[in-house]
Amino acid sequence: MTLIMEVSAQDRIQESGDSKPYNFSVVPFRIEQHLEFIDISEDGYLLLGSSNLVLNYWNGSLWYFKDADLAPEKERSLTGHGCDYSIACGKFLDSREKVIVGDDSGAITVYFITTFENDTIHVIPQMTSLHHDSSITALSVTSSKAQSVSAGNDLAINIWDNETLVSEFKYMPAHTRTITCVMTSPEESSSVFASSSLDGSALLWDRRMNKAACSIKQTQNYGLTALSWKNSNEIAIGSQAGNVAVTDIRAKKDIIAEPVMDCSIHNIIFDNNRGLLGVCGDSTSVKVWDPESKNVVYTDERHTGLVRGLAWHPKSQKLYSCGFDKQIFSHQVTTLES
Repeated sequence: MTLIMEVSAQDRIQESGDSKPYNFSVVPFRIEQHLEFIDISEDGYLLLGSSNLVLNYWNGSLWYFKDADLAPEKERSLTGHGCDYSIACGKFLDSREKVIVGDDSGAITVYFITTFENDTIHVIPQMTSLHHDSSITALSVTSSKAQSVSAGNDLAINIWDNETLVSEFKYMPAHTRTITCVMTSPEESSSVFASSSLDGSALLWDRRMNKAACSIKQTQNYGLTALSWKNSNEIAIGSQAGNVAVTDIRAKKDIIAEPVMDCSIHNIIFDNNRGLLGVCGDSTSVKVWDPESKNVVYTDERHTGLVRGLAWHPKSQKLYSCGFDKQIFSHQVTTLES
């Protein structure tokens, strides 16, 4: 199903076609228990997505903080916005005033963060596109911020124009099992992105090619769960076995592959300043792995629920983590070189 909706600041358009007045001054009552993701803008603002099960339905909320160290206290947020579905993933589209979010309905929504005349800050949905037939599982934004790539449980991958939220390309089925991650190349003008799946494959995509995808890694006994680019030629790939491999996309071979966790890996993210990889999985641990030394250089066990989201702060170089315990922790990672 394809549906694009332009949403004004005065009305919230329902998928059914009905519209009703929407009061943007009402911030959700609370931040939900399950913190799904965090993203930190170049200016240090933090975007937080949370979800919770109410009776038989999941709902969610978006939260916006001026400083990552203020989260997840609702009273210290700049604003919040309630959503009708569980929120899977979200990213900043500019320094701090525009974000893109994917939810469990299969919708991709662009929001503006706007200051009204009375100096109150509001998260306002600008447009929504329903181009996935099932929940969103992954979302990534290009370095230029002009496009985004999403994956869903419908086994489809969409490439979006962020100004119009029109799907420019759709690949379906992109994999044979759940797509766990998509990650755009760090090159500014690149049309390349990678995807991973529980079918055991990691694919490299280039929409300029007649054959858009080629395999860069294939496993037989376990699925691949997470991706993070080290540079334009090397990408880290996490797996259900708890291993992380750094793969050269040109040779389509692993440069290094090491066990990092004793559980399925959920999320990995490079600190591109130091080449360190933040790692979390289906556990309460946060780890930082150094591919150069092949060692885990940092471990933290403060979380009491599954750790889901990771983000490096662009200024302080701290790693931030969020999880199902409704906690956000900062991690000051030092190495001998630091």
